[in-house]
Amino acid sequence: MTMDLEKILRQYVSDIVSVVNIMKEEGFRRNPIETWQQTLYKNGEIAGANLKYDFHGMGCWVKWRGRVIDFDFRGDVANTIFGIDAWFAAYYLQSMKLEGYSDFGFCHIQILNTIEKLNQEGELVQKENVYFYLQDYNKLEELENLID
Repeated sequence: MTMDLEKILRQYVSDIVSVVNIMKEEGFRRNPIETWQQTLYKNGEIAGANLKYDFHGMGCWVKWRGRVIDFDFRGDVANTIFGIDAWFAAYYLQSMKLEGYSDFGFCHIQILNTIEKLNQEGELVQKENVYFYLQDYNKLEELENLID
């Protein structure tokens, strides 16, 4: 069985955006004056979305829809652009419980190979050990140029 890992990587990024939007809504609902990150506890649950989260270092671990979505906040300050960390994406793939993808090491190698392929094809751009889809990378660069 061949797996469409390119599609899974796109779904991983899409899921990051979805869970961050859920967390933003919950944070602003709890206290519209503070930032959403200040309002949410370091770890917790958003029952209405069946979402568990745990902030760590510069990122967050989330369990949502049976998937583990771990990511770092390495994009823009508004938290709308996210990159792909191969390690986190491999955990995401493993959490999907797809046949033949239960071993983390195997998942990691498959993700690394897919990232390398997309990078060579110009679909992904590497920035500080994180890979961004080209359109996201271009948006990020535009935002950074506005700051400079």
